[in-house]
Amino acid sequence: MSPEEYLSSVEERLRADGAKVTTETIRDEPTLVGYRPAFKLRWFATKLNLFTVAKVEDVITAQKLEHFAEDAVRYAINKKGRFRGLQNGVAAIPVLIGSKVEPDAIAYAQNELIKRFSAFGWPAVVDLSTNQVHSHEGRVVIGGIYASWMRQQLGVALAKPTP
Repeated sequence: MSPEEYLSSVEERLRADGAKVTTETIRDEPTLVGYRPAFKLRWFATKLNLFTVAKVEDVITAQKLEHFAEDAVRYAINKKGRFRGLQNGVAAIPVLIGSKVEPDAIAYAQNELIKRFSAFGWPAVVDLSTNQVHSHEGRVVIGGIYASWMRQQLGVALAKPTP
C-alpha cells in the first residue's frame, strides 16, 4: 500500500465515522483534516472538538513529527478553541504517514503528548515499511478522562496497514 492510498483510506474511515473531511493548507502544504465534535456527560458535560490532521511525509523524523503536531494543535485551536475551558476543549490527532520512519519518530509518538490549556495533541505515525501504527502507549495524567475515547478514535482513523 502506498502512502497516498493509506491517506485515502484514512479519509474514507473518517467520513464513515461521521467526521467532516476537508483538505486544508497547513504550512503551505495540502493536509487532510477530519473534524468531529463529541459531547459526553462523563467528561463533566464537556464538548471536545476533535481534529484528525494527516499528511504523507517521505522520511518521518521526531523533529518533523513534533513540528507537525504543534502545527496541528495550533490549527485546531484557531478553528474551534475560542471558548476553551468553558466546558469546551480541543483535541488533535496529528498523523504522519510514510514508508521510512526513523526510530526517534516512533519513540516520540509513543511517549509524547502535546498539552495546552484545554487543548491537547496525540501524535501518531504510520510506518508502511513495517505496516505498524505508533501512538502514545503510556498512562495519560492530564486529560486522562479522554484517553480511552482518544485511543478509540485513533483505532477508527488509523487501521493497521495491509501489505
